[in-house]
Amino acid sequence: MTQIEVIEGEKHEREIFTLEEDVQIWEFLHRFAYDEAEQIAEKFTEPHPNQCRKLWRTFIRETDSRRSVPVLCTRYRKMTKNLHKMPFGTEMKLNLYYSLDIPVPEEFAREAWRFAKITLNKDSLVEEFEMKTDEEVRRDSEEEYQLMEGLVKKKMEKIEKEECEKLQEQRRQNWRKRKEKKQQEAGATIAEVTVDVLPFPPKKRLSTQMLQNEVTAPPSKRPRVFYSVEDDVKLWTHLLSKVNSDHELNPKSAKFWKEFLGANAEKIMERKLAYHYGKMTNNLHKMPFDMRMKTVLYYALHIPVESKFLELLKSKTDVTIDENGCIVEYNSFELPEEAERIPTTKSTNQRASRLDIY
Repeated sequence: MTQIEVIEGEKHEREIFTLEEDVQIWEFLHRFAYDEAEQIAEKFTEPHPNQCRKLWRTFIRETDSRRSVPVLCTRYRKMTKNLHKMPFGTEMKLNLYYSLDIPVPEEFAREAWRFAKITLNKDSLVEEFEMKTDEEVRRDSEEEYQLMEGLVKKKMEKIEKEECEKLQEQRRQNWRKRKEKKQQEAGATIAEVTVDVLPFPPKKRLSTQMLQNEVTAPPSKRPRVFYSVEDDVKLWTHLLSKVNSDHELNPKSAKFWKEFLGANAEKIMERKLAYHYGKMTNNLHKMPFDMRMKTVLYYALHIPVESKFLELLKSKTDVTIDENGCIVEYNSFELPEEAERIPTTKSTNQRASRLDIY
């Protein structure tokens, strides 16, 4: 049934074009826009539908249309704005857009790029296009989906972050309100209290004696290691061998003991021997050496002489002592060479030797 539109202010009735009529017109024009034999879209060879009356007469004759040629020309100009809404495939629409030089609306261009490779000029006219294969469409769809999925994920993360920040801010505000409320309640409570509050008694400080009596941590279970007499004999013998050398003796330095320990010795052992030397000097008079050897070591190493040994030494020869108790001058010819035995075997003492360990 033909639809009739009555327009107010006009003395005649005008029939509205139906969707079937529009489809007939576009299919008729597509016959001239697409070469079935070559399967390629071509530019419209006939005079343009805007001006060609012969073209529309052919349409009326083939379709038995009741429309006049001027009405069809006018209808065509209006139809071009809605071609993208027609129930045709993307390829057919592109054929018509390309052949008839119809500007492509942005809405259709976004959809068509999913199925075809299109080149548009500055006037949005199709210069060339090529339909994509099914594989290309599938691949592009997957890439587009991944892109959209990434954008959606970022959007959701942004929304979630904003909601989290709002929640944290709300919690901070609630915490401030509770704190202010507690402070107000505490202030009101203090104002109501009338009893005297005694100050806290001062904390007792531990005296020095109490600190000394404090129980300390138990010592390490690692067995303590001592230098044996044999170790000290080896060290003093090494020192005696260096007395007549041209180098200045400085046993308190860790470098001095490097030669004694060897090139592969650890530096910590060098420092330990230098530290142990300071203790050795207090017991030089007890070592199993004769008086001459002890005196040479006291003199050469500038070690303060032990008081009892000094009295014995003065009874044997003339000795000059400086203010530090070190021998400055003595008569070595008056000292006898006593045959005191120097141990050469390890002591039966069960204490381990440091030199044996290292």
